Amino acid sequence: GINEEAIAAAVGADRTLGCSLIFGARLSAPGCVASLPGVDTFHTGEMLGGESTRVARIAQMFSACGTSDVTRNLMGYRWTKLVLNSCGNPMMLLTGLSAGKVHALPQARNIMIGIAREVILASRAAGDVIEPILDIEAEGWLDDSQAGLEKLHATLASHGDALGERRLSMVADFEARGKTEVDYI
Repeated sequence: GINEEAIAAAVGADRTLGCSLIFGARLSAPGCVASLPGVDTFHTGEMLGGESTRVARIAQMFSACGTSDVTRNLMGYRWTKLVLNSCGNPMMLLTGLSAGKVHALPQARNIMIGIAREVILASRAAGDVIEPILDIEAEGWLDDSQAGLEKLHATLASHGDALGERRLSMVADFEARGKTEVDYI
């Protein structure tokens, strides 16, 4: 939820680190957090890209809490996360289905592929190089061939299987009558 661009404007981009987190958890009671199944990742990087000793130290420190890596392309990774959030969250909120059930629907996967393509094109227009999405490079998401589409559908279905009954953050925010990410996405 911290905007690196705002911080960089105040202190300088060369003094700004950022992070991006993908994880599954929910509040099960006041002060109690339940971890949800699935892969969790925490990426830390320099605002201007590249590697540094300080970002390696921060990533090492965060590794005590779970998976923690350094990204040489923080903004590209942010775009990747935006693809995942834009594809999954609204579909689950609109349908009321879990991640696994939404990803099992071919029609939903078609919409997700279209959304992913829009975000990829926006990242390019911004001058950023998006990181792979579900281990598929951006060009693979833009591939309209039958084989390309079949690969995307299989990847999204498999991703849904891995997420299972997870209901992502936007659904939890909406159900709690809290502020959602819609305006930011």
